[in-house]
Amino acid sequence: MSIGLKTILPLLSPILGHSPAGLYERQRSLVRLGAIPEGAGRGPGSGVRATPDTVAMLIVSVMITDSLSDVDGRVLELATCPYAGSKGKKSVCELTGAETFAGSIAAALADPEVGGRVYSVEVGRQSRSGTLYFNPRGRGRFGRSSFTRMRQQAGIRPDCALTVDAQLGAFRNASNEQKNPFLVIGDILASAEDSK
Repeated sequence: MSIGLKTILPLLSPILGHSPAGLYERQRSLVRLGAIPEGAGRGPGSGVRATPDTVAMLIVSVMITDSLSDVDGRVLELATCPYAGSKGKKSVCELTGAETFAGSIAAALADPEVGGRVYSVEVGRQSRSGTLYFNPRGRGRFGRSSFTRMRQQAGIRPDCALTVDAQLGAFRNASNEQKNPFLVIGDILASAEDSK
């Protein structure tokens, strides 16, 4: 069994741009929403587990809204967005093999080879859609996997003229080294698993 999610929040805080306390409040909101499972019992060793799936939901909640009071159905709507592949047939993300946006993020966190190929994730807050940009291994400059519930005409956003987007990409650590957030978070999860 892995350690509690609350234990690694101080490590996720600088990557996600929220305080550990703010991330913990998001965690609690996600439990109330039913987006992540609540652990059994009380006290140390109980509570929400630190897994790729629970961290993926935390990332989705941070990307879809800045406000804790807005951690609501929008999180689930974005998390469960299906891969926008071929019309009429069930399809999966080319990079991760996942069917949903949160599933793709979790897969990138769980596998360093996959996570190392992701260089950016973008979320359209109004359209509740997500896109992973990645290195497609020798084919062109980049690959892209989009997750959405709607088919949009090129360049036209259906709900309003103003759009607010969120992006998770490379960042610089305290030593000013550029880091891939999926590899760093994946390492945090692996260390948490090893220390159980």
